[in-house]
Amino acid sequence: MKSTWELLENRVIYYECVIRALLMALDVPIGKLHFGHCVYPLLSGNTPLTCCGYAGKCRSETLSELVRKEYTFDVLRLCGQVSQRDALRAGAEVVKQVDSPLLSGLLYPLLQALDEQYLKV
Repeated sequence: MKSTWELLENRVIYYECVIRALLMALDVPIGKLHFGHCVYPLLSGNTPLTCCGYAGKCRSETLSELVRKEYTFDVLRLCGQVSQRDALRAGAEVVKQVDSPLLSGLLYPLLQALDEQYLKV
């Protein structure tokens, strides 16, 4: 990915605001307009969108659904921040050392770190 997750989230919010404002300026009814990124403001802890007088309405989700999505989002974020070399070194004690390690062995230390955070251990 060429940009950070934080920058990506800000771009998503910005583009939604621009598109919404443009459509409103052209008197296009936006009552049924829906953007499919609603989970990102929830995952980051940001408040719903408030641009252009619009308060974003995300579909209601249970806490466990949000935690699963947040966990998955955090896994993807870590994958974008940790190098192959660092992941391999972090898993050296628990992952069998071979010439061509499986991807699961590289993910193991990332998942373990997140498990510690989410399970509060």
